[in-house]
Amino acid sequence: AYSLALALDDTPTIVASSDLLFAPELVAAMLAEPGNIALSSSRENRGLTAIHCVTNEERILETYVGPLRDIQHDELLGLYKIVSPELLKQWKSRSMRHSNLFNGQTLPVGNSGEPIRSMRLPEGQQWFEINTVADYLNLVEAMA
Repeated sequence: AYSLALALDDTPTIVASSDLLFAPELVAAMLAEPGNIALSSSRENRGLTAIHCVTNEERILETYVGPLRDIQHDELLGLYKIVSPELLKQWKSRSMRHSNLFNGQTLPVGNSGEPIRSMRLPEGQQWFEINTVADYLNLVEAMA
């Protein structure tokens, strides 16, 4: 989160984890949505470092890493659109204080302040996380 803290200011922004690839249409869909958004998925196959989110209809209430507490908790996918200057300021501060965490873990969520909504990955949209050679080969196969 340290590099994110260095990059953030009060300018509306899209933040993407560096090991992820998204279709341009997915980013366009996020930009078309109003407000602050975090992309999520209900996929069952999650890694041990997956960042899960607890939500209600209006906002993300909490993020956590570790065993999935409830099947209703989506996984944050590492793509965020934050337009609120106040949330950007909070995210920058939290990322600086907790620089060893993932960006999603320092996201300023909760019951107060401006909401960050979860936008579920649209049906048929693909995203790829490239951590291993096998991940890369799966990407090449999917693109063929």
